[in-house]
Parts: sequence; structure tokens; C-alpha cells
Amino acid sequence: MKALNTAARSGRSLRRLAPVFLLAALLLFAVPSHAYAGPGAGFAVLSSFWTLFVAFLYSVYSFLTWPFHGDSGTSRAPGHE
Repeated sequence: MKALNTAARSGRSLRRLAPVFLLAALLLFAVPSHAYAGPGAGFAVLSSFWTLFVAFLYSVYSFLTWPFHGDSGTSRAPGHE
């Protein structure tokens, strides 16, 4: 019984380490791509990520402040109390 438990435990640890071994193999045996990416491509990627990051921060801010919008009194139409 103890031998079966040890075998199951070692199988789980190998499954956990499989992605690490795969990543190591991909990094160690990479093939050169012979591609050129100019400086404009870097600016485009950075601006795209910056836009996504700011949009994410704004959505978190909106989500956190949404419950308090009813307390300010400015969200109601004039004349409707």
C-alpha cells in the first residue's frame, strides 16, 4: 500500500515539473528566426500594452466606485427626488 502511495506521489510531482522541463527545452533548443523587428514595432507593442493596462485600471476603479455613485446626488435627474 505504501509503495502505491509513493508511486502516485512521484507521478504527481512529474506532472507538476513537466511544464518546467518543456520551457527549459524550448529555451535551450531554440532555432534562430532570422527576422527583423524595427524600433517602430517595439513602440507599437508598448503602446498597445499600455492601453490595455490603463483600461484594466479604469475598469477596476469603476467597479470599486460603482456602489457609491448613488450617494453623490449628481446621478439623479433634476426634479426627481
